[in-house]
Amino acid sequence: MKSPNINRRTVPDRRKKSTPLMSKYTFLGGRRKFTRRSDDRDRFYFMDRYSAKLFVVLLFLLVLSLLDAFFTLLLMQERNVIEINPFMATLLQSGVTPFIVIKFMITSIALFVFCLCKNFVVTRVFLGLVIFVYLTVILYEVLIMYTIPSGVFVLSFSR
Repeated sequence: MKSPNINRRTVPDRRKKSTPLMSKYTFLGGRRKFTRRSDDRDRFYFMDRYSAKLFVVLLFLLVLSLLDAFFTLLLMQERNVIEINPFMATLLQSGVTPFIVIKFMITSIALFVFCLCKNFVVTRVFLGLVIFVYLTVILYEVLIMYTIPSGVFVLSFSR
């Protein structure tokens, strides 16, 4: 007769440890898209697979960042605006190439972190907030381009 209370596992329960942030499955792909257990949803968890929707959202954010850089450079040249972000203003003093490359790298690293932490509520909220801010900044830059004549001094609110 078998006793139902005896644990017959020979290896320790792998669920006692949370999923690592970085593993071979992060880059090679895995099988997990979502959590199955309700207890796991209450903790921080990382998944192996990422949706096409997430890819499109992150790519959209990268395009917004590059558009912001383009409009900032265009407005500085055409409309005499200044960059008010001190870090980016310092980069602009080094030249256009360092400005674009470092802005791209900072954005790419942030998008990588967003991708890895996609299941955290704070990440999803922050991702939406960043998209909203970028859209607002780009709209402001477009309004400056079409409503303010050349040579007028204007502050740029680009990131």
